[in-house]
Amino acid sequence: MNQNHSSSQQALQFAEYTALAASVAGSIVAIASQKLIWAVTPLSATVILNLLNRQQQLHHLKHLQQTQLEQVQTQQEDGTQTLDSVASQLQQQATVVQNLAETIGKLDQRLQEHSEMLYNFTSQLSTIALEVNTHQETYQKQVKTFKDQLTAHTHQIASLSEQLGETRAKLHQEYQQTAQLLSERLSSVEDSCDPNSIQTTLQHLQSEYEQLVHTFPQLEDHLASVSDEQAEWKTSLTHLKQRVSQLEDKLS
Repeated sequence: MNQNHSSSQQALQFAEYTALAASVAGSIVAIASQKLIWAVTPLSATVILNLLNRQQQLHHLKHLQQTQLEQVQTQQEDGTQTLDSVASQLQQQATVVQNLAETIGKLDQRLQEHSEMLYNFTSQLSTIALEVNTHQETYQKQVKTFKDQLTAHTHQIASLSEQLGETRAKLHQEYQQTAQLLSERLSSVEDSCDPNSIQTTLQHLQSEYEQLVHTFPQLEDHLASVSDEQAEWKTSLTHLKQRVSQLEDKLS
């Protein structure tokens, strides 16, 4: 359409220039021949062509203005839509930012609560650690005292065991000496011929024998009981030593 309009515009301009040239030529001819028809006719054609050309230019300008106006309106509509889209996106971003701000506020509050809880736990842990250290020192002292007492009892039991061995040896020695004495007295009785002396000696021997019969079992029972107690003490001491070692391992 623009090309057709341009061709028509060029044709009108060419015709207008031709008519103008004809008007000039007609004016010259009219002056020479003194006939106005030669000047009026080309001049009228020139005016008419000029009018047509001006109308064509005016129509072209109006069309161009309308086209530019439509382009401007289209650009404005596109710009308005773009602005609306940007405004909508900004509103969405503002909503997202607000939600994030609320979430951050909640997280900050929870972080503050956890920080307070952590501070309380730290304080409690410090108190517990102090108590543990204090009790540990007390326990270590008690274990050391108990260990010292246990060592003393161990030495005492060892001493008692030694005394028990000596007592057994003495008892065995006394038993052998008594048996030897009885044997010697029996031999002397056999060598003696005095019935009264024999009777007296026999009674004396009978008395000593009964005393020995009564004493030796008691001594044996007592020694056996002491031996059993000694074994129990040794077992208890072994268990106590194990417990003391465990306590020392825990406290170290």
